[in-house]
Amino acid sequence: MIRTRILIAAGAAILLLAVIAATALFPGGPLSRKEMRLVDGFAAAYSACMDSAGNANGISLGDCNEAEILKARIDEAGLCIDYDNTRQDTYEDFYRCGTPR
Repeated sequence: MIRTRILIAAGAAILLLAVIAATALFPGGPLSRKEMRLVDGFAAAYSACMDSAGNANGISLGDCNEAEILKARIDEAGLCIDYDNTRQDTYEDFYRCGTPR
């Protein structure tokens, strides 16, 4: 009985490791929550930067700098922008670079 439980636990551990390895090797699928927060932060900063351009006080450099920093982080995370709006697997028009349509 104990031997059976050990075998089941070992099998479950091996299966879990296989799933983790597969998701690490094939990064397709929806964006993670961390990536979505990154995209949301970029969208908010970029919108604030563009909204300030029409403002009488001029462009808000803080918002524009924040958008630039977040865009660099998005690039480092391996996310791309769907410029022609042809993909259906995007979050706020961002998707994982290299994933099939």
